[in-house]
Parts: sequence; structure tokens; C-alpha cells
Amino acid sequence: MRPQGSGASFRAAGLREGDIITAIAGRPVNSPADFDSIATGLADGGTLALTVQRNGQTETISIPVAGR
Repeated sequence: MRPQGSGASFRAAGLREGDIITAIAGRPVNSPADFDSIATGLADGGTLALTVQRNGQTETISIPVAGR
């Protein structure tokens, strides 16, 4: 799933243009509905591991979890 929304927010979280989110905290993300389902249950504070495809490579980045 490609991130959509505020580019500045995603860049601040460590995502780059062209990144494809494939998992959140080890749970597969295949659609925006998957992303929303997983993200809805997240508590504020701490960090979260995102698995992304970046330039043909799989990378895991940690992002802060903030209120929505």
C-alpha cells in the first residue's frame, strides 16, 4: 500500500516517496482497509515497526505513534 495524505507527515515519520507499506508490526497490509484496521487499534505513544518496499529492497523503519 502506498501512503496517501500529508507528505510532510510521512517524511517526518521516515517514509519516502515511492515506499510501499507491506506490514505494520508484522501484520500484512494489502489494502487501505488493512492499514485502517491495524492502525485503528494502535495506542498513542511509543514506536511502531513498518515494513516497506523501498527501491526494490525490504526495509523496516520505526515511526512514532501519535494521536489522530
